[in-house]
Parts: sequence; C-alpha cells; structure tokens
Amino acid sequence: VLFAVTLPVLLLLVAFAINLAWIELSRTQAFIVADAATRAAGRTYSLTGDLNQAKSMANEAAARNLIAGSKVTIADSEFLLGTSTRSSSTARYTFAPGGSNPNALKVTISRLSSGKNGSVPFIMPGFLGKNSYEVTRSAVSTRVEVDIAFVVDRSGSMAYAADEKAVYPPLPKAAPKNWFFGQPAPTPSRWRDLATAANTFIDEMDKSVLSEYVSLVTYGDSASTEKSMTSNYSDIRNG
Repeated sequence: VLFAVTLPVLLLLVAFAINLAWIELSRTQAFIVADAATRAAGRTYSLTGDLNQAKSMANEAAARNLIAGSKVTIADSEFLLGTSTRSSSTARYTFAPGGSNPNALKVTISRLSSGKNGSVPFIMPGFLGKNSYEVTRSAVSTRVEVDIAFVVDRSGSMAYAADEKAVYPPLPKAAPKNWFFGQPAPTPSRWRDLATAANTFIDEMDKSVLSEYVSLVTYGDSASTEKSMTSNYSDIRNG
C-alpha cells in the first residue's frame, strides 16, 4: 500500500527533475545560438554595412548550433539596430533601439509556440498539464571605433629606394639634377612607397561603415604632429 501511494509521487519528482534539466540545457543552448548568431551578424554588418548580409550570416551560424536538437531560423523582426553607449571606459555598454548613427545590432533567438520555430517539447510531456515550454534569448554586438595614428619616418633615409642602401653619400639614385634633402622625395623612394601604402589603407577606411579618427605624426631628428585627430581623411593624404 505504501509503495502504491508513493510511486505516483516519485514519478512526479522524476518527471520534474528531467524536465527541469531539459529546460536548463535548452536555455544554455539558446545562449550559445544567440552569441554565435550575433557575433556573425555584428562582424558582417561592421565590415559591409549590409543588414541583409548580416541576417544571412546570423542564420548560417544559428543553423550550426541546435536548441533541443532542432535548428532555429531567425526572423527579420528579431534583428534590431540600435546604439550602445557607456558612461566610462570600465562600464558596461547599454543598448537602446534606434539612433541617428546606430553602432550596435541586437539579435533575438526564440522558440515560441506562436513562432516558426515552435516551442520546445518536454521530454516528459503532460507534466502539470503542459507538453512544451518557450525560450527566448538575446545578444548584442557593438561596433567599437578604434582611432588610428600614422607615425611615419621622414628622415633622409626615406629618400632612397627600397632596394638601395640608405646612406649618404651618395645621393639617392633617382634624385634629379640639383636635388638635395628637404626637397620632395624622388621616385622611386621609400617615402613614395610609404605614401602609396598609407593611401591604400585610407581608401579601405573610406569604404568602412565605421567612423574612425586618424592623426599623422612624423619623425626624423625630432617628432611633430602634422595633423591632429580628424575624420577628414583628405587632411591625412595631403599632410
């Protein structure tokens, strides 16, 4: 009689323990999917500025990580552009939807009974009258602009070509008649190579959706700031 009375209670406790463990596992998996999808979307959006590409990459990442054994599809409505700010360099970022210059992307992963992914079925269905439960997790990817300083050598050695020894005398092989140090660098020269490389780098920055500031510092026998931090890259090219 005692066994008959306690058996249903024991079964209820077992069902509760199994379903609770299943819920926690699914929640952890949802965190993993949200982080992976948001990382993929944030990186793509930072590089391209194309939200559609970001959504595609997020869904690819989500498909490689399962929740309760099933793939998750992220709906367009679950992508949200916004602005992440923080009060100090040690504070956490706070996300707010919208903004005139969004720098963050929030991605939500959901398995809802009303959504295309459906809710998560219990391993032990029917417990407390329920056969499934819902899970939702979100993550935010924030673009962080990194300011850059070009620190370049303007000493006389830069007037020599890359394949010749930068020691005077003699003058650089490409130096025109009556040329001397302090005049525009001849072609070819290390300085011309440096200018080409710097312009190529700045061209790539122009294509970026980020808004980094750039400064120009040169040094020879002393150092000087030619251009302070600016978002006008033409000033750096002409510096």
